[in-house]
Amino acid sequence: MLRLAVIFSFLFVIGQTYAQSTPLHLSVQNITLSGGSVLISVYDREEYFMDEAHQVYGVVIPVQEKGTLQIDIPDLVFGRYAIAVFHDENNNGSLDKNFLGIPKEPYAFSNNPRVKWSPPGFSETVFDFSPAQPAVQVKLQYWKNMNKQ
Repeated sequence: MLRLAVIFSFLFVIGQTYAQSTPLHLSVQNITLSGGSVLISVYDREEYFMDEAHQVYGVVIPVQEKGTLQIDIPDLVFGRYAIAVFHDENNNGSLDKNFLGIPKEPYAFSNNPRVKWSPPGFSETVFDFSPAQPAVQVKLQYWKNMNKQ
């Protein structure tokens, strides 16, 4: 009986260690304008992807300079996530679009899928956050430049 209790205690400690949260290191590249804010949303379920009310993490970061923004997203448990980012250049709190619904401000997604006419799905942006993959890089792009890649 004691042996069984020791085994269960050991397995519990291992499970707790694995489930502990750790920061995800995110690099937002290609910031071409100083000013405004970068909005970052992290999702863990396909049915909630791109629904800000169900993001597992969201943050607004003022942009001080061009280039790359480094951020640690705290308290994430290892698992599957998708990230959506945009640079709110005029700080109005939303991704500006033209009359056709085409984004006028730069955006990015985890896995950097090539998107042009519609946002990517969860399956195109999902990645496994793990000790083997503790960091993710996204590259901001303007819609008008997507054909120039």
